[in-house]
Amino acid sequence: RASSIHLLYHGGMRLPWLLAILLAVLCATLLVHIGDQRRRDRDNLARARDEAAEFRGDYFKQQATLADVDKDRAAQAATLQQLATHVSEKAAADLDQQKLMDDLRKKLDAKEGDVSAGNGVVTVHLESEILFASGEAELSKHGKEVLARVGDVLKPLKDKQILVGGHTDDAPIHTARFPSNWELSTARAVNVVHFLADSVGVEPAKLTAAGYSQYHPRSSDRAENRRIEILLIPQ
Repeated sequence: RASSIHLLYHGGMRLPWLLAILLAVLCATLLVHIGDQRRRDRDNLARARDEAAEFRGDYFKQQATLADVDKDRAAQAATLQQLATHVSEKAAADLDQQKLMDDLRKKLDAKEGDVSAGNGVVTVHLESEILFASGEAELSKHGKEVLARVGDVLKPLKDKQILVGGHTDDAPIHTARFPSNWELSTARAVNVVHFLADSVGVEPAKLTAAGYSQYHPRSSDRAENRRIEILLIPQ
């Protein structure tokens, strides 16, 4: 019995120490686990921050790309609008030019002249024989009638400069009044300008006279080269 009491006593004394050791081991294990968890949390947080930074970088890149796309679209839209405006204006100008040509053709018969267009310039070709006697620069009665009809179309024009060009054939002329075809072609153009301004009422500031002599032939036919050309030039 004494031996049993002795063992019980010593066993009772060891139990708190065992519990303390066990508790210490448990606490150490828990601390290690907590430390590992904190490291994992820090690693996860660092990865999350890196991913967030990468996402922000991608986001800003996408925003910049979208801004560039919007700028390109705006530029393309502006270009398309300009093109549409240009096409519309060109179509309107073509219609105006065609109407002008039709109006002029109505004033002339085939023997008096014709009308053509190129590069936005409308040209009225008038036969010299209709306007002038051979070797002369004074307008004939019939010539004045023709110019009066043409002048009725020219008078209201607001957006054209009117260049009157005198042309001769290559047959030389040498008179006291006209030493060469230069003087003859120029005098004819000047007389047409005077008639359009003084008799028809075309604004003088819109008129210009020029003599080309025989150096701008229209064809190999001398008769076609003797002419007055009225060029309607867009301002």
